Amino acid sequence: MKKYVDWDKIEEETVSAEEACECTRSKLQSWIDFVVDLFPKKKESSCCEEMNQEERVNAMTTDTAKKIITSICPTCGCSLIRLGIGSDRWTTTTYEGKEYFFCCQGCTDLFNEEPPKYLEETKDLVVCPTCLAEKPVQWAVRMEIAGWEVFFCRCPYCPEVFAKDPDQYVKRLQGEIPYDGVFGQAGCCSSD
Repeated sequence: MKKYVDWDKIEEETVSAEEACECTRSKLQSWIDFVVDLFPKKKESSCCEEMNQEERVNAMTTDTAKKIITSICPTCGCSLIRLGIGSDRWTTTTYEGKEYFFCCQGCTDLFNEEPPKYLEETKDLVVCPTCLAEKPVQWAVRMEIAGWEVFFCRCPYCPEVFAKDPDQYVKRLQGEIPYDGVFGQAGCCSSD
């Protein structure tokens, strides 16, 4: 938890010149300076601090950037593409009229027990199109490259690699080209 110094209160709580001798004032000022240096000065709030996460992402997005659509298991938070799970292998369930995709039946079953819990836990996840790492959006770096709105992990190499062949990485992340995933054909949740 960050603590901020309220500069007005510090001035009010210091001993006045009339109440202290020079030695006491000097020691007190040294102590105040020491304590003040321990804490960052209270920042003026910006408009972004008053926004929720979705509003901040929308504020960073231009109308022209295309969004990459990818599937994330709402129970475990894994990218189905990273796991190599395509439409032929994912499981689905419908909640409040929306269809959700899962990496395995076990995740589907868990989700069906408490859908709001899992949706809340995974609502802000994004997937880096280069390394396929799943991250909360606040831990990701948002860029627009080749007309795409892209959320990268913090690795400085990922945007560089993506920029060399954006179409290939977008198509992979959207499941438009085959990708075996990190576990190969077996997948992560093999029932074998």
